[in-house]
Amino acid sequence: SPFISLDIETGARTPATPWTGKDPTQATLKVIGLGTPDVGYAMWWGDTHASIKAEVRRLLADPGLLKVLQNGHWFDLRILRRKGFKIRNVVDTRDMRRALSSTSRLSLGYMSSIYNDLPDWKAREDDK
Repeated sequence: SPFISLDIETGARTPATPWTGKDPTQATLKVIGLGTPDVGYAMWWGDTHASIKAEVRRLLADPGLLKVLQNGHWFDLRILRRKGFKIRNVVDTRDMRRALSSTSRLSLGYMSSIYNDLPDWKAREDDK
């Protein structure tokens, strides 16, 4: 079936509570990224035009379109559902990755790469 990849970036609930950007029960939605085998597109959600937002919501709710996430069940989907998204037909690659590489670290800092010899960049980035 046709598929898209889905990823989000989040921010803190307030500037005074920076740690909430990594908490799926409190984080704010900053960016939604979608991808196909040929192209990727990321949008700053707050500034995205209403017609594009409606199309993203339609795509994510489409049961005929597979959505591929990495660690989505624990993080991305919880935030998106809190924001009113209906997401159907999801596969999460986190556990598949673990099955292929049982020694691979699973912290959020390493989720974007199978190469553990690189710095844990995501956990150290400033949440802007």
